[in-house]
Amino acid sequence: MLNEIETPEILNNIGVIQVELKKMPEALLSFQAALSSVNKILKLTPDSKKFKALNITIRFNLAYHHEQTNNLAEAVELYNDILKEEPLYIDIYYRKAAIAKKRGDYMKAVEYLEKAKKTPSNRAPVNQMLTLALLYQEMGDTQKAGEEFIAVQKIAGLKEPYANLGIANLDYERSTQVRHEEKKQEEKMRRAMKMYMETLELDPSNAFATLGLANIMAEHGKIQDAVKIYSVLKDTLPGCSHSYVNLAIMHAS
Repeated sequence: MLNEIETPEILNNIGVIQVELKKMPEALLSFQAALSSVNKILKLTPDSKKFKALNITIRFNLAYHHEQTNNLAEAVELYNDILKEEPLYIDIYYRKAAIAKKRGDYMKAVEYLEKAKKTPSNRAPVNQMLTLALLYQEMGDTQKAGEEFIAVQKIAGLKEPYANLGIANLDYERSTQVRHEEKKQEEKMRRAMKMYMETLELDPSNAFATLGLANIMAEHGKIQDAVKIYSVLKDTLPGCSHSYVNLAIMHAS
C-alpha cells in the first residue's frame, strides 16, 4: 500500500526548487501533492515521527509559498496551525514578523521577534537579534537597535560582521546629526570607521562597509577618493542604490 503512494519528500523538494526558480504555480501543486501524499501515509502509520515532522515541514513550505505570493491570510493561518503543534518552531515567529512588517505593523513584528529570542530552544538567537536590530533602525529607534547589535557582539564576539556593520552605520548616522558639534561628530565618525574596518577584516567583500568608509572620506573632504569607491560599487554592484545616490551628490557638488 505504501509503495503506491508518491514519495512526499521528493514532491516537497521539487516544490522548494520551484519556489527558488520563481515557478510559483508549479510549486503550489508540488506542495499540495506532497501534503496529500504524507497525509495518506500518516493514516496508515499514525505514530510515525518521521512523517509527522515531514507533514509540518511541508505545511511550513506551503505557508511560505502563500507568503511569497502575497496570500498573507492563508500563510498566517497555516503558520498558526503549526505553532499549535510545535510552539518552539522559531522560524515561524520570524516569518510572522516578516508578514507583520509587510502589513506595516512594525510593533507586531517586534513582538514576534522578541518571542523568537525568548523561545527556550533558541540557544543562540543571533539571526533574530540582527533582524530585530535592523527593524528598530528602520523604525528610527537607534538606541534599541544599538542595544541589539551590542548583544549580538556579546554572543558572537567581535567576529559577527553584520553586528559590526550595524553599529558602524548607527555611529555614522549619529555623526551626521551632530555636524554642528565638530568634536562629537569626529568621535562618532572615528568609531564608525573602526567598526567598518573590523567588518572588512572579517568580510573583505562587504560592499556596505566599503560604502560606509567612502561616506566618511567624503565627510573629511576626500571627495576624489570617495567618488572612486562609489564608482567601483556602482559598476560591481548595480543593486547598491546608495552608491548611485552618493555619486550623484558628489558630481552635483
